[in-house]
Amino acid sequence: DMTVIWKIEYGDKYSSKISSQGKISSDRTALISLGGDIKGNVDIAGNISGNYLIDMKTGWPSLCIQHTEIKGKYIYKAGYDKRIKQDIEVPVSLVSDAQYKVLHL
Repeated sequence: DMTVIWKIEYGDKYSSKISSQGKISSDRTALISLGGDIKGNVDIAGNISGNYLIDMKTGWPSLCIQHTEIKGKYIYKAGYDKRIKQDIEVPVSLVSDAQYKVLHL
């Protein structure tokens, strides 16, 4: 599940700055394949934010900056692979910063 709120910070005839704030979470009850014959659950949640500079002439972003922080765990379930005798919980953490420019040729 992902919920994002967008806000126009400013704008003129040349450019517009848009910011975003959001939350990400997984469906922790969904049983999915975690690779091979292993099944399990993914229980993660976090925040995302970004800033976008929009070129008003083209309507396309010219500069984007995004920040993501997600934490939680993968739960490898026993019974789907004979190597796993009991559920195994593996903590996961992701922090990502990305900045990119879009060139219009």
